[in-house]
Amino acid sequence: LGSILLWSLFSRLPYRMAALSQRQSRRGSVLIAFFGAVIGSHFLLMGHTFIQPTTTTTSHSRRELLLPAVLLVGQSLQADAKTLPPCPAGANNCWSASAANAATGQNSMPLWFFPKGAERSAVVADVRSVLEAYPQTGQNDVDASGWSFAVDELASSGYARLEYKSKVGMFASIMNGGKPFIDDFEIQIDSDKVAVRSSSRVGDSDFGVNAKRINYIASKLREKGWDAKGPKA
Repeated sequence: LGSILLWSLFSRLPYRMAALSQRQSRRGSVLIAFFGAVIGSHFLLMGHTFIQPTTTTTSHSRRELLLPAVLLVGQSLQADAKTLPPCPAGANNCWSASAANAATGQNSMPLWFFPKGAERSAVVADVRSVLEAYPQTGQNDVDASGWSFAVDELASSGYARLEYKSKVGMFASIMNGGKPFIDDFEIQIDSDKVAVRSSSRVGDSDFGVNAKRINYIASKLREKGWDAKGPKA
């Protein structure tokens, strides 16, 4: 009888162990899943707490970094609109009257001043009328091939750039492929003064053409009551 009982007990032992192992395995899987969910939820909350502010901070920092650059660009554009550059040192084909050179140097000339109390619209009208009345056939043996506005912002920023073309003479035929030489005349109307600059694009000497051009325009503005002095031709 004892042998039968021992046989019965030990013969079922493997099944009991297997069942126990399955229950423990299921229990372990449930515990693992539970703790996994808890840990996952914890990291999700941490991610929301820490990652979100970091993203906001990064975006904010990017705006803070870009803002000075935007302001700097705006200031540069504004500065360029109000200041014409001086002529290069030693240049023989350029004249400039601007706040940048303060009428010093061999290529510098005084700034121009319109009548006191003049409205800006009247100042712009004076400048435009004188520029547009410049002869297309030139004057004083300069600018014989005409002129045109390259930039016309007189009504908005007070700036304009015009291109004046020389006659096609011997030098233009030989040195410029039979095309006229081009000079640039710039003018900038400020709140209390006017800056001008006239320069040749090529060549070392302009044979006095820039001075003749400026003097002609200055003389027409003086007829309107301006204080506009030109360089010595």
